[in-house]
Amino acid sequence: MDIPSNLIREFSHGNGVVFAGPQLSEWAGLPKWDDFIKELRNELDDIPPDATPRDITQYYEHQNKRIGLINRLREKFDTGKLKPASYHKRLVSLPITAIFTTAYDNLLEKTLQDSDRLFTLVAQEVVTNFWDRERIQLVHLYGILDQVDSLTITNDNFDEYPREHAALVELVSGALRTRTAIFLGFDRLDTTLRSIFFQIQRQSASLSRSHYFILINGNNSVIQDLEKRGLQVLNFQAESNEAATRIIDHWITNLSQQIEQSAKADKAEPGINRVDTSAYRQWIRENTDTIDIRGIGNRGIMEARRIPLFDLYIPLNVKSANPSDPGAGSQSVSERIPLGEVISLQKRLMIIGEPGSGKTTGLRYLARNAIDDVTQPLPLLMRASDFYEYTSKHRHGTAGPDFRLLVDYWLEQSVRYQWGFDRLWLQDMLQRGQIQILLDSLCDLATDEARTQIVAIVDSVCRRWPESRWVITTRPFIVDKGFVPLDFQVYKIDLLSDNDISSFVQAWVTQLYYGISNPGRRPLLESSQYQSELLDAIRGRPDVNFLARNPVMLTCIAIVHWNEMKLPEGKSDLYQAIIHWLIRTRREIHYGINSNTVLDLYQRLSLAMFQHKDGPQTEVGHGWAAEQINSFFPGTPDIQLREACDFLEQEEANTGIIARHGRGNLIFWHRSFQEFLAACEIASKTDDEKTGWWSQIRDNLHNPLWIEVLRFIPAILHRLGDDRVDLFVKRVLST
Repeated sequence: MDIPSNLIREFSHGNGVVFAGPQLSEWAGLPKWDDFIKELRNELDDIPPDATPRDITQYYEHQNKRIGLINRLREKFDTGKLKPASYHKRLVSLPITAIFTTAYDNLLEKTLQDSDRLFTLVAQEVVTNFWDRERIQLVHLYGILDQVDSLTITNDNFDEYPREHAALVELVSGALRTRTAIFLGFDRLDTTLRSIFFQIQRQSASLSRSHYFILINGNNSVIQDLEKRGLQVLNFQAESNEAATRIIDHWITNLSQQIEQSAKADKAEPGINRVDTSAYRQWIRENTDTIDIRGIGNRGIMEARRIPLFDLYIPLNVKSANPSDPGAGSQSVSERIPLGEVISLQKRLMIIGEPGSGKTTGLRYLARNAIDDVTQPLPLLMRASDFYEYTSKHRHGTAGPDFRLLVDYWLEQSVRYQWGFDRLWLQDMLQRGQIQILLDSLCDLATDEARTQIVAIVDSVCRRWPESRWVITTRPFIVDKGFVPLDFQVYKIDLLSDNDISSFVQAWVTQLYYGISNPGRRPLLESSQYQSELLDAIRGRPDVNFLARNPVMLTCIAIVHWNEMKLPEGKSDLYQAIIHWLIRTRREIHYGINSNTVLDLYQRLSLAMFQHKDGPQTEVGHGWAAEQINSFFPGTPDIQLREACDFLEQEEANTGIIARHGRGNLIFWHRSFQEFLAACEIASKTDDEKTGWWSQIRDNLHNPLWIEVLRFIPAILHRLGDDRVDLFVKRVLST
């Protein structure tokens, strides 16, 4: 019996699950379900001839009550002294972490109890840490006779199943997206499983994992239906139950032997060591466990508040975007899908989003969420700017992009942080699709040349290791300009919904009242009252409601509302309130500079970064940044530069407006802060056409990296009068 090599490989790597149908129990000696339904029909009066099996159980329950139906089930399917078949024993010995069964009997429990494997029985509630390599999770999808409240039998039960057992449905859906499954003991897919497959295919053109359906005496219609749903069918002929038992037993034995041989071959492969990833996993936990939020509370409270990521994060939703269509970066063309589902469905993804839409935090959440599940691809989280800096310094002697640069980069990181990575191991993991690269902020690269270089390297890696998995985040204009690696699917982060905003506000208020120590102002309201007050403030103003659809803006709104007890008007006013608050949380006087001058200093630095000789920069060297602001400090040039460096170091630690990145670089906490401050610096100049604000923006009107800056400028000009906005519009229209 030929067994697909992919099936052997996936199971030998611990990525397999089994779906066990009722035929496995029938072949072992229990009655057929169809025979049981015939008996129920014969006991009922006036049954329509076209009644389905679920109709029959429903009618039986009506006439004999629930207990009568359950008693008939127990009579018929009580295993008593019936022993599991040999294939049951071989099945539980496979290197699997879960068995999903639609049978009501306990033959699989008996088998596991007789084996040396630990197992957890799941019939209603899904256990935490489900994917545990140390034990098998035995999931009775429709319940088990020993727990009568768990049983799904009648039409009403099955109609309510998606709602009553949503966690089980999601568990099955997740297993089919992320594991390789064998279906044994089914003559077809039942309606519940068909529905789950339909939902997966509705969200993606095809399954991202291969699944195998073992049929005995399957007919062509069933086979065609299964293949249409993306399953690979292995159909065997058997003249009796005994023959079916022998076939299944032999097939599982053969599979077990080949899995064992494959595992031995993996271990024996020359030069490939199995790497302990626990140090890296701990590093990810330490760097993604919390969200740092500054500026919560009264004046003088300036340290970051560390809030657990899982307690505050609201899962993002995305919509598919077709990069072949004009304007794909800004047009969504499909239904809303949870980002986590898309990640599990697609091998290579580019996630695009507007500033503050949650791209970076979303990747951090994905990495943190996956790191505790050792059966999932290992998430390698990296910034595009870091990778570009490395590749620019370490290009190999070959012409064109080199896939080895990715492995070299992670080996260097491994040495720095002592993770213990190995070159052959990394390459093997990439080849087997057991690593997922999370590449953040392609848009932060300043030039098209830099973006071209990174995209070419990604293409090179994907050609070398076709099973490698990727998620890249960027802003929409990157897609509009064509910087999309080959065979990558593009999805755009959708705006937060009303429910998303409500969920965030609830989590936020919970943290303010019960999670964050000393959060500053404590309103004379109960938490539920304050929650309603904040939601009303968001929903009551269309402009704020619109801004709140963006995760970063929603966080800013929540901070300002808590601190100021009201919300300012407009996006630029809201940013101003946030930045002013962050500046005020530091000491009032620092190096003889008052808070207003500090704001001027930030504006000068922001604009200088946009006017960098190599194009707009989101990250600059500490020394370069100090040179742009040293004129604000007294003394000789050397003293000025030293004072400027000291000032930046203090600001990085105290305000949350800028932050240290790497060993010697500086970034703004969020790019929107940099864009707003640069716009403020430009708008502060005169109306002179040659030397004022127009001279700063005239040559950048069509530069996509300046779009957000240009959007802020009219609102800031408006603070000094309508005539300045009219002049701005007139000059833009005249170009």
